[in-house]
Amino acid sequence: MMVRPKARRRPWLLISSAIVLALALLSGAVFFLLPKITAASVNQPVVSTGQANNAAHTINSTMNTGNTTNTSKAGQVAAQPTQPASTTTKTGSNAGAMGNGNKAPVAAAPSQNMTVPVVTLKQYVPDIRHMVAQNFNITDKALAQQLQNGMHLKDIAMQHGLSDAQLQSLLSTSISTGFMPAINAGSLTQVQVSSFIQQTQQNPTTLEQQMSILPAPVAHW
Repeated sequence: MMVRPKARRRPWLLISSAIVLALALLSGAVFFLLPKITAASVNQPVVSTGQANNAAHTINSTMNTGNTTNTSKAGQVAAQPTQPASTTTKTGSNAGAMGNGNKAPVAAAPSQNMTVPVVTLKQYVPDIRHMVAQNFNITDKALAQQLQNGMHLKDIAMQHGLSDAQLQSLLSTSISTGFMPAINAGSLTQVQVSSFIQQTQQNPTTLEQQMSILPAPVAHW
């Protein structure tokens, strides 16, 4: 029997089997890995040559614009001449008059005196006191003496049953009537009288002081 030829074939069979098994493993690995590699390559963004060129052109334009702006600003700063600070000029008719070389007269706003002069008040206070005393049902002398003793018109009005509102109305009527001759003569204005009425209603101290002064008695020889 011939046994040696069979023994020689066994190594070749083992080698062939190993090669076939390796090829099968490689085929399986390629089969499973190929879809993943293809999907990864598809998901990657593809930048075209035209888009890259556009991006580069935009960057260059932006840089050139910034350089041009800085250059123009530098030129403007350098071109500005050094001038002294401008002074404020008058506008309107005054400015026109100054331009012609003539000084325009400054018209002062008319200021109206809102108070009654003390001299005028002393002149007409007897009439005002007489009307107030009549409403209190007392004499002018009694009213003056009560004011000299430290009483106020409000206190005297309360003694005679007059309310604060009635006292305010009494003062307004008495002052308006007492100053009427002065208004007719032009020595007082209605605005001055109205202002004095408001001041007296808020603080009658000035009127009380003048009403408390009686004229000196006439000497009889």
